[in-house]
Amino acid sequence: MKYKVNELRIDYIINRLEYDKYFRNYKLKAIANTVGFHSTDAFSKAFYKKEKVKFSEYLRKVRDTKPM
Repeated sequence: MKYKVNELRIDYIINRLEYDKYFRNYKLKAIANTVGFHSTDAFSKAFYKKEKVKFSEYLRKVRDTKPM
């Protein structure tokens, strides 16, 4: 069950990053806290587990491809 909740959290983050240009500028801790992760480490591990890419790499890609 915990894994499913984390999947939903990650899906929400991905969706929000795609459509909210202001959210893309949030710090990692703020992004993680937005969906209920209590640490950036837990968020980063859950993100990598689901997406097979580091969050920093994903965020850089989104920032490079989406207009601000």
